[in-house]
Amino acid sequence: MESAIQDSVVIAEGFCTMLLVDASLNQRWLDALQDSKSSTDARGFLNEFLQAEGYATSIDDVLIYATRPVDSESLPTPESTSFALQLTTDGRLRSEWSQLMNMLAEAPDETPDLQPVTEFLKNNHVNATPVEVARSLATQMNDGVALWVGTYGNTNISQGGKQVSGPTLIVQSSSISLDTHKIVNASFDASRATLSWTTDMNDTAGNIVFSRRTSITDDDPYVGNEFTGTLTLPSNTTYALHGTVEFSGRLGEAKTTPPTVSTDDLESIQKTSLIVASLVGSVTLITAFWKFRGPLNSLRIKIRDAYRKLRGQQPEEEYARTLAEDFSLEELQYCLGLSKISRIEKLRQDYVSLSAGEQLSEKGRELLTKIDEVVSSISKEQREILRERKDDLKSDLEELLEE
Repeated sequence: MESAIQDSVVIAEGFCTMLLVDASLNQRWLDALQDSKSSTDARGFLNEFLQAEGYATSIDDVLIYATRPVDSESLPTPESTSFALQLTTDGRLRSEWSQLMNMLAEAPDETPDLQPVTEFLKNNHVNATPVEVARSLATQMNDGVALWVGTYGNTNISQGGKQVSGPTLIVQSSSISLDTHKIVNASFDASRATLSWTTDMNDTAGNIVFSRRTSITDDDPYVGNEFTGTLTLPSNTTYALHGTVEFSGRLGEAKTTPPTVSTDDLESIQKTSLIVASLVGSVTLITAFWKFRGPLNSLRIKIRDAYRKLRGQQPEEEYARTLAEDFSLEELQYCLGLSKISRIEKLRQDYVSLSAGEQLSEKGRELLTKIDEVVSSISKEQREILRERKDDLKSDLEELLEE
């Protein structure tokens, strides 16, 4: 009995930890919190949510953990932040990291171990733990629309029981496109992964919510980004439906594109989407293999299988080659945004362009100091974000369970 209670507490910690690194889980959690407010038994409703998500714990144990101070030893540090930034821009390092994650995913079920990751970081002179790196990566990828960059060509619209193929949605930091039209004044709520736009300056209006599918079934082997929501089409649309329709989609080849999006752009977007998915997959993999691998074994296996499926979406050689490609400064801004990463990359390029003598001069030292300052600033912001999210979890539960 005591062991089951201890497991419940550990699993509650595992759930809270995964909330901090898994944007899709956090989104489902926020939806469940909202839905529980209309339930006659909010506690029971949320307990059912935890069980359905694979966490054999209770909402009371989640609240107990949420009231504890944040474990500072697992929060991002300047060193882990710097390495996470490097993973985004350094193709060689990213490819090696991916191979390491694949080895982790293929480890025998009874012997999952993060020691190879620790050794990898040590060999690359990174003074950080795997969990610190995972949290740095998670908060970095949660910046704006970066998580959801991609070409969503496999879409459907439906209305009144009738369903037809829908328009292609292209998502990047610099612009949003719907078929041949560029969307003007689109807004994105990162906390809810919600993209919306109105007819004020567009022919259409939309409100869609992104999520990441990780469960593999015999009927549906897809793993990756997807969205659901509504789309308002004008009466003179070329589509078989008009007015407000249900709109859903997954990553896939574009049916049509606007003149502003070239074939090279589509290739960059596809490459970016795969790279982001790989980095996000490594975050959940490391977190599940951390100290929750016993009580969370079934969930760990699910995450491992999802990571395997991600790698299997294209031939091994092509996958490795894509991950090994470097991001240019222009690609970072065009596809991902992530202005602070771009700023650091620009500073690094300025430093590398200096001669050996200039790198040792005051000019070189000033550039290195600026890089350290920006990295430290990002790391501090990441720690605050994680603390705030845990405080929000505590406040939400206390408010709900007191009612």
